[in-house]
Amino acid sequence: MGSIDWGNAPAWASVVVALIAVLFAGLGARAAIRGNRNQQKQLEFQQKQIEYQQMQLDRLEDDKRREQASKVCAYKKFVPEPPDQTGYIAYKQFIRVANNSDLPVFLVVLQPVRGDESALGDTLGLNVLPPGVTDIIFKDPDFTYLSLTFGDCSGGCWNRTIDGALVQVSRDELHSVFQGAEQVEESRYFIHR
Repeated sequence: MGSIDWGNAPAWASVVVALIAVLFAGLGARAAIRGNRNQQKQLEFQQKQIEYQQMQLDRLEDDKRREQASKVCAYKKFVPEPPDQTGYIAYKQFIRVANNSDLPVFLVVLQPVRGDESALGDTLGLNVLPPGVTDIIFKDPDFTYLSLTFGDCSGGCWNRTIDGALVQVSRDELHSVFQGAEQVEESRYFIHR
């Protein structure tokens, strides 16, 4: 039996070099895949940062849009009258509307609501509410809550609900509510500065 022919040295050297090249190519591909994964993670992180920053900008813009409206509210106010001959102290009830901003609000609509959340028939409207506190004498003091709808100087239209939430409403909705409201005569309210 003969001996095995191992070939010549250059053929073996080329095989070894080819195997080493395949090994390095595999390692290079593996490193490229890892690099791509890291880049993908970085891109996802950057996308989340951009979304977060956009959310913050939206919140700041919303806060700016709500700034004046957040300073306007209305509530029921009790004012004691002088005691009568028996010492009984009666209380007058007013609707107090506070505009704590530096600018007036417009087309103000006050909707008194009973405790069972049914609206009373009288809805009051004021064309302009200047900065400060305004007390309005209301015919029917039997209400628990107030809904307040108004327009601000930047063109926003708002409703402060009976639970105090500030909700943006459409201009058409504000005009519709205002047109249905009884306009308050100046003799029924007085302004505190």
